[in-house]
Amino acid sequence: DRSPSRGLGDVYKRQPEGAELWSNLGALLREQRGRGADAAAACDAAVALAPDVSALHANRGAAYAELDPIEARRAYERALELDPRAANARFSMAVLLLRAGDADGAARALREVLRDEPRDDEARRALARALVELGRLDEAIALGREGARLSAPGADVRPAGAAG
Repeated sequence: DRSPSRGLGDVYKRQPEGAELWSNLGALLREQRGRGADAAAACDAAVALAPDVSALHANRGAAYAELDPIEARRAYERALELDPRAANARFSMAVLLLRAGDADGAARALREVLRDEPRDDEARRALARALVELGRLDEAIALGREGARLSAPGADVRPAGAAG
């Protein structure tokens, strides 16, 4: 019986120094149905080769998000320890919190993402979802209005009403 990551191990023996290669392979495998374990194995290899690179841990978290949310959370936490400003890891951690039912934690994290990236529509949609789950419909509607304002050509990214 062939384990899901056996073929990847053969590649690893031929190219052990390519952490970015492994991370990219993990991202590609994540997109293929039934290759989640292979994606996780590739990302594990990347992190083993370069354990101090935040982006590799974030990609590892994405690979584990469906397989093992607890491991995904650990990977995102490590990514954020290495680089607290890592936008992808911050957003992905917030989405993981939302999926786990922690809408309040997700909302806090997504507000931080939007503070730094005010035009991040994906973060805005996720925050609106969290607010709806929390029963804060007025805030979700205001968030939608703010998103529409920011989408206008030449829009100022400062919050509405901010002096400048």
